Amino acid sequence: GSAFITACVIPHLFHMVPGGLYIRQGGQNANPYAYGAIDTIADHRHFQGNQWNDLDRRNSDALGGGHAHDGACIYLGDSFPPEYRNTILMGNIHGNRINRDILVRNKSSYIGKHGPDFLLANDRWFVPSGERMGPDGSVFISDWYDKQHCHSNTPEVWDRSNGRLYKVEYKGTKWPGAFDLSKLSTAELVAMQKDRNDWKVRMSRRILAERKLADAFPLLEEIALHGETQEICLRGLWAMYCMGGFDQTIAVEMLKSQHPFVRAWSVRFIGESRTIWPWSVNFNILRNAASDKSPEVRSQIFSALLANEQNENFVSTYSGLYSHDDDLADANIPLLSWLVFERQFSGSETAGLNMLKTNPDSKLLSEYIAPRFAHKLLATQKPENMALAIQLFDESKEPARRSAVLDGIQLGLKGRGKVTPPPNWEKAYAAAQARNDEAELRKLKLLAAQFGDAASLADAMKNAADPKRSLADRIEALKLLASSKAPGAEKLCFALIDEKSPEDLRREAIRGLGSFSSIDNAKGLIERWKNFDVAARVDTLDVLCSRADYASALLDACAANTIARAEVGAAAVRRMRQLNDAALNTKIETAWGRVRDRAPDEIKAQIEKYRTVWKDGTGDAKLGSKVFEKTCMPCHSIFAKGNHVGPELTGSNRKDINYLLENIVDPNAVVGAPYYVWSIKKKDGLTLSGIIAEQDDKTVTLKSENDKREVIQREDISKMTDMKKSMMPEGLPDTLKPQEFRDLIKFLQGDGW
Repeated sequence: GSAFITACVIPHLFHMVPGGLYIRQGGQNANPYAYGAIDTIADHRHFQGNQWNDLDRRNSDALGGGHAHDGACIYLGDSFPPEYRNTILMGNIHGNRINRDILVRNKSSYIGKHGPDFLLANDRWFVPSGERMGPDGSVFISDWYDKQHCHSNTPEVWDRSNGRLYKVEYKGTKWPGAFDLSKLSTAELVAMQKDRNDWKVRMSRRILAERKLADAFPLLEEIALHGETQEICLRGLWAMYCMGGFDQTIAVEMLKSQHPFVRAWSVRFIGESRTIWPWSVNFNILRNAASDKSPEVRSQIFSALLANEQNENFVSTYSGLYSHDDDLADANIPLLSWLVFERQFSGSETAGLNMLKTNPDSKLLSEYIAPRFAHKLLATQKPENMALAIQLFDESKEPARRSAVLDGIQLGLKGRGKVTPPPNWEKAYAAAQARNDEAELRKLKLLAAQFGDAASLADAMKNAADPKRSLADRIEALKLLASSKAPGAEKLCFALIDEKSPEDLRREAIRGLGSFSSIDNAKGLIERWKNFDVAARVDTLDVLCSRADYASALLDACAANTIARAEVGAAAVRRMRQLNDAALNTKIETAWGRVRDRAPDEIKAQIEKYRTVWKDGTGDAKLGSKVFEKTCMPCHSIFAKGNHVGPELTGSNRKDINYLLENIVDPNAVVGAPYYVWSIKKKDGLTLSGIIAEQDDKTVTLKSENDKREVIQREDISKMTDMKKSMMPEGLPDTLKPQEFRDLIKFLQGDGW
């Protein structure tokens, strides 16, 4: 009875549980305090991205065809061999085939393992859009059948006249003949719940639900309680529920079943019966199930709690649910358990703190719940909640929990600069110093620096500059110094740049200079431009395009040929325009010409222009990879290399020149809302742009080139503007020489670096 979803672009297979929040291609989930998402269950991809290496150059065709999937059918028929049963079929659009994944139990969830393809078409126009099992156990497939696969809002390119329907039979399948299940008796329909063909089971269950005859209940109850297999018991239970025969007496009996999925579904039905029985009654019925040894049951209890109102007896009744250490490694339970905790104690945070004290040894509470609780306490930006977070740290006895709570506190304070500490901070800090735990003190000193402690700020300065410190510690210290605008931080940033520090540290130093408003910083970056690699130049442009005076200095450098015009690019020009400075716009027009939105006819003409450029020569994939690094990689990844601001490109329809031309020349033709670029102007004059990665009522997190994340306090924002455009700028091909364009296309259509 588990539910599954197949997906495009993002990983292709998900196990769905009630109340779950899942990874997304873009944007954030509805709950800003979720601090996590349930991931794919697939242990593989149907394309070479994220699996690419020089020793194993299998192409996407061998792996499954591509990243775009459509439809899903779990085979539960009786005409194919046993190895097909309980496997999931899904259409692969670019692969022109039906993939088959094998579902293997994994605690409360599953792992989707790679299986042999179910069907491979000999026609590139085959676009499977749906799969269903039929009455005789065969599989029906709908086929959109079109040379156009995706990424076009132009109606005339789609052919709606060629749709096809296929029936796939296993050799030797016999036609069942004409039949009418509605003519069967109640007893016969009940008996059909044991049939091997799930199509017949579902249809007979529907008819029973429509009839709602009381004489079916004893027969179904017998199947539910004493069926030969767990599957048959479940079918009896489902049919009873559909007919309205699931009552409190049955619920209590079903919770005693030897089969974990029967118990799990009973919990689910109890949680969904709040319109029939008061939740207070259901809450007590589920009391005993809270100690169930099966993760499937515990997962459903969390889902039921999440779907119903808060209860004042939650701690006394359900705190034991958090005592199963194995659940920390479960695919679903940790997030569900946090979502329940977060909602239960929203507005009663002190009670949440007390709940954590009830089970100090729980790994689920210590390693998953506690850091998220601390994170949320800080994210609310209420002084009393900050004090509770410090109290949680101070009163935690186990070092692992204290460390996790500190991690949550640091996340909650990210982007806030200098913060006033709560009254209980000094006591907690003194106690930690007395414990003299080196790893703990390292984190605490960063926190103390953010609270304005002069000695800790000095330590952070030393740590950022010390090559003997770990790279992670140095970067964390530098981030803190920049966000706090600590005296001496600008000088330190330039020192780290000039010392040829590790690449990630140098790039963080460049980014850190963006926190300050001195024009000398812009001039210093421009002077060093010639020494920067591609990634560092992207970060430098991000800083130089964030303030009008910085951007003006950049344009002056272009005019003086200190920085080549071609090295700036269309994306930087657009960011400068977003500053909305009249004098700056005049300079941009002088250097780049008048920039305006294009008419549809102009776009079509440009597509044909670059089609001709592509045809007029031969590209070099090796040289094209360098063009990709400079123009595309700040936002995109391909063959397991790059960044993840925009979609991953490996599994896309990149072999099709029409697909590439349309998306490169007209990047705004098809843009999902999560990929709209936003421009945020801060009160201090700094302007930032990117896609919104996360937001709540206090902060906005922007994600921009090179996977840079910037946490901005809403109280510091002067204006937020949704540009309704892609992060990818228009005019990108115009910045390339014809041969560079051909090289880029050759690389994009190739098989790797």
